Amino acid sequence: MPAMFIGLLVLQILSKKDFFLDLAVAFSSVIIVFAVSFFFPGSTGVIVATVVASTIGIVIG
Repeated sequence: MPAMFIGLLVLQILSKKDFFLDLAVAFSSVIIVFAVSFFFPGSTGVIVATVVASTIGIVIG
């Protein structure tokens, strides 16, 4: 199941010409997950990273 979503993500990214926004959001999401995981337990880091990275994507794009 995760491979299906990764495949869809890769196809979506490759269909666009500008990779900067996608890479910036993905990179910021990874950094946020690691940073929040040190302070909060469980999957809180994933939830916070999703909200913050989507906000970053909207602000940049």
